[in-house]
Amino acid sequence: YRVEINYAGGEIQRQQMQTEAMALNKYKAILVVPINVQALGSELAKAEEAGIPVVSCDGLLMFSDAVDYYVGFDNVKAGTLQGEYIRDALKLDENNGTKYIEFFAGDPDDCVAQLTYEAVMKVLQPYLGNGTLAYRDDTRQSYMERGTMNADGSTAAARLEEIYDIYNKENTQPDAVWCY
Repeated sequence: YRVEINYAGGEIQRQQMQTEAMALNKYKAILVVPINVQALGSELAKAEEAGIPVVSCDGLLMFSDAVDYYVGFDNVKAGTLQGEYIRDALKLDENNGTKYIEFFAGDPDDCVAQLTYEAVMKVLQPYLGNGTLAYRDDTRQSYMERGTMNADGSTAAARLEEIYDIYNKENTQPDAVWCY
């Protein structure tokens, strides 16, 4: 077999064109790490029509019957371990005053990012609830609000600057920043 790797550089339209080209060129199989889990429906339909098996990696492609296999990791366990690490690193069980954290979730359409986020929050929620852990960016409190559309780096960087401006006004820094 000959392997061809296509990198879309985070651009949904480019990934759509690449996937469609693979289907039209009758590749033996298509393995895709989706940028957006909802964006490849018509392209995957062409692969299915051509009898090409499709493997979705890391992000489960939604709204398509064309996916034959899904390969991923235990996102809930990963999020739990991340939450436990933050809890332990900040010594939240010792209740030594309030520690501050900020959250950057993945693309709101990415079910993998949401599973990881929910697992992190399950570990940290008791500390957020009792005031041992807090965040200053209180305008974004849900997964959807903390998400970064298409996991865009420049959007996340701009938001991080906004958050650091909040901390700089109080001459402090966050104790942790969680990013997916």
